[in-house]
Amino acid sequence: MRAAAPLRPHLLLLGILVLASPSGAQQSAFQGAGQTPAPWRDVLSRVSGRVNDLNRDANGRVLYCTKEGEIGALDPSQVKGSRRTQLVTGFGLELRAVAIDLAGDAVVVEKEGGLWKLPGNTGALVQVYADLYMISDATDLVVDERGDFFIASKTPSSGTRGTNRVSSDGTTWDYHAVRYSPVQIVADPLSDDLLMADDSGGGAMRAIDGTCTTRPISTLDDTTQPGFDAAADDGDMVCEQDGDVYWIAGGDVWFRDRSMGTTSLFATGYDTLRGVTIAASTLDAPSATGWSLYIAEGAYPTTIRELPGVGAPASEILRDQGGVPGKGVKRLFTAPLALQVIDIAADNDGNILLGGHQYQTNHKIVRYNTTTGMTELVAHQSDGLSGQIQGIVVAPDDSIYALTRQGVIHKITEDPLVVTTVYDDAANQITYGCDLAMDLDGTFYVADRDSWGNGELVAISSGVATTLTTANEARGISADPNGGGLFLTEWNGAGFNGTVNRYDFGADTLTPLPGFDLINYSNGFYDGDTVVDVNGNIYSCSEDDWSVVRYEPGKSGYTRLLSGYTTGGLSGVELAPSTPGSGSTTGWSLYISDYNNLYEVASVAAPASKFVDSTTDGIASSRVTLDPRLGRPRGMTRSGDALFVSTSRSAIVAADPLTGGTRLVADATHGLQGDLVAIAANDAETLAVANDAGAIFLVDARYPERGTRLWVAPNDARLTGPIRDLLFAANGRLVVETGGSDAGLYLVHRARIVRVPMSVRPGFLARLRVDEPFALAGWTIYALQRRENPSAPARGGRRQRR
Repeated sequence: MRAAAPLRPHLLLLGILVLASPSGAQQSAFQGAGQTPAPWRDVLSRVSGRVNDLNRDANGRVLYCTKEGEIGALDPSQVKGSRRTQLVTGFGLELRAVAIDLAGDAVVVEKEGGLWKLPGNTGALVQVYADLYMISDATDLVVDERGDFFIASKTPSSGTRGTNRVSSDGTTWDYHAVRYSPVQIVADPLSDDLLMADDSGGGAMRAIDGTCTTRPISTLDDTTQPGFDAAADDGDMVCEQDGDVYWIAGGDVWFRDRSMGTTSLFATGYDTLRGVTIAASTLDAPSATGWSLYIAEGAYPTTIRELPGVGAPASEILRDQGGVPGKGVKRLFTAPLALQVIDIAADNDGNILLGGHQYQTNHKIVRYNTTTGMTELVAHQSDGLSGQIQGIVVAPDDSIYALTRQGVIHKITEDPLVVTTVYDDAANQITYGCDLAMDLDGTFYVADRDSWGNGELVAISSGVATTLTTANEARGISADPNGGGLFLTEWNGAGFNGTVNRYDFGADTLTPLPGFDLINYSNGFYDGDTVVDVNGNIYSCSEDDWSVVRYEPGKSGYTRLLSGYTTGGLSGVELAPSTPGSGSTTGWSLYISDYNNLYEVASVAAPASKFVDSTTDGIASSRVTLDPRLGRPRGMTRSGDALFVSTSRSAIVAADPLTGGTRLVADATHGLQGDLVAIAANDAETLAVANDAGAIFLVDARYPERGTRLWVAPNDARLTGPIRDLLFAANGRLVVETGGSDAGLYLVHRARIVRVPMSVRPGFLARLRVDEPFALAGWTIYALQRRENPSAPARGGRRQRR
């Protein structure tokens, strides 16, 4: 805390003092006990040019940097005339702030965001970071305990002010907090926070929380409004050890008493002040504490003044802020495939589908196998794809639906490859299709960007397009896994104005998610993609923010999870099984597409359901997430309290929907083979499981080590069509449902297989459906208790697009 009264004694009667001193220098006479009065001047030094910042180095010297590219040091312990040392002159770039790194070396930031270090505080500056995308009008600099750099600046794209961060080696960087209008920043000794001098509304002092990745901002003082601004480059702050803050604005010095919660005028009457720091008092200064406040006043020349008798300084080093995120691990470079990626989606086997083009032509979809790393062409323009692929959805039957920029929706089936058009948008009802989602009832949803500042959410059912709601430059769509709604991205114009909203089918409303805002989507119309994990977290990518962000329900903001994507095509995010050797602790990874590059970030949560459910106002559900290395869930059945799941990789898993726990029951080592598409259990916990080749196996769930028994051989001629489902009847006979053109129901008992007459088919099918209270979604199982929404309008009741 300071030792002086609220207004400095030697600055009282300011008008008289200024008139008596043409230079504007403040003077006072101090007398020690029993000594002859002696004059003391408060001018430490004068620097030609304009000093933009002051700081204290590891040796206790007062560092300064100037607009003209000079760095110097003033040593209070030296006698007048020998205090000043020029460290760097004639640098050629405007220096805006100076700080000390963990090694004690001076670091400066120049106006356009470049970071330079002075090793050993002698010699020539060495560049640490060359900014190309993120920073304009840098005004202050702080270093944290990792050595990472924090910069207050303006964003080049829209002129919005914020704080940026750059890793200690200059290789990774991101926007730290783009809220309010920070001009100056300083480490808070009382917390992990970064204090901000915010020039909005006449000036305020705020704190950016360093303990929470969403960077919430609290306010210390927004009532004093001292009147600093970015144009003057004032507003600088310095802290005492106890957390009290000295704060310059214009020609005033203010004092913030943290314990009292008050701000008072400490000194006044100067020309514009642009730097403040605390260092040891000079030898002749009348300082009761041994510490002085140093301020840089005016310009051409700048006067460095000393105000003695303040409290000891706090460390200028910010506490560890958690590190700067990178881009993940590059898994695929698509340029050799002649593919610039616009959208990505996971198929039902956990591979990544990449849709895009080669310079606006050669439209295609390519599959990336996450296990082998190999790629294969799925469909090409010559196969019938009519335009740039903007959205991809994979149906439960493995059919692929692709939205083009022109609003056409294609259906793609493989083996053999067939590309058909399910919606041709002949009436041009979609101006610029940006993303695609699918309802459980088969309805498609399209994010449509009409024009600058305009757009809408469109539903397409039975070939008819219906406008559900207007949406400002709609970008991305993802299903709300709790049902009754979907998530929709909006940009809302240039700059950091993007939001992610929830559309509610029952209320017919589009509502921004609290804190999922101030995102800088781009005018390239490729970004804004979203994906939701099983915990309800939403991921989104934004090109002009260079970032992938994660929004966690219940929090007031989002986390910048990844950053630094600069190739100009940050277009897609997706959750899928991790690649071998990724070190994933969950088996799941987040994949990010950026023009010609596909990146992976391992150890994330499993995906939620990708399918919109518009018919309910919510799903009370318990979730069980399978390890993707066992394959995706294909069939489910209950026996007592247990849920048995068959998978695409010859495995049977027992799951507990209450706890989310799982255990492996049987796999290929027990004799199971193929993609296990259906499963049933009888009262004795004998499991029947069928694979995609038509083989049916019996497994004892209690004693799987006894092995499996082949009940029905593959491709048995007595079963027509592929097996779709199994059910044990009360008498122990197995009911088999087949699909295809000759679909049917069969009773299997011992070696006999009997086809059920078609007249009884509806009853059996109903029983098969009613008996199954679970739902499959990707690699996540949902135990559902649905509540119908009586207020949901019928399809025909929705607004028709004009």
